[in-house]
Amino acid sequence: MTEEIVNKICNEIFQVLPTEIIRNNVGLAGYVYTVQIGNDKYVVKISDDKNLILGSTYWLDKLKDLDIPIPKVIAENTSAFPYYFVMTFIPGKDLGLVYSSLSRDEKKAIAKSLINYQKEIKKLPVANVFGSLNSLDYAEYLKEEMNLNPSQEKAVKFYILVFCIIFMSEKGASFNQSEAAPVTEQEKNLLVKIFEKYYEELKAVADDKTL
Repeated sequence: MTEEIVNKICNEIFQVLPTEIIRNNVGLAGYVYTVQIGNDKYVVKISDDKNLILGSTYWLDKLKDLDIPIPKVIAENTSAFPYYFVMTFIPGKDLGLVYSSLSRDEKKAIAKSLINYQKEIKKLPVANVFGSLNSLDYAEYLKEEMNLNPSQEKAVKFYILVFCIIFMSEKGASFNQSEAAPVTEQEKNLLVKIFEKYYEELKAVADDKTL
């Protein structure tokens, strides 16, 4: 993704080009930019995966009426590439970037806030399934974005194999529900395809002892 695409999106939504574009180098799913439009800031999230955008905007809509500080969706495009949505900007820093510098009292305050947010989320209706699956072809994305070395790349692929097994076991379980979460034929076939792909890749380098 390039700033040229971000400029195009902003020009389409706001009819002006941003005066500043900052790439947010946190998170693993999609490309996220903070843009300055006049006196206001917005966040643009772009992805190759339409389902990622649909999922994000779906949950932002579900959570918007709860007492939780979440951004407002300004615009969304899932009809043609690049898939994206634009949301309002919430000031602050990613917790992962500042956590080690926080005091004990600050960490406690954050934990209390998270508990209150979770209580709010519990107001939503109980889902009738556990988890969902659309795509899991993330190894190449992680390799490119995080500059993984060969050992790290193999570790990611091994994690994907484990995830496939755990995901299917969770989908077939009932947890606290009266019936087990259904497993569709599409999910089954996708999991098998993913598992076989990365199993064969790891098997091909099984003699490499660097992992």
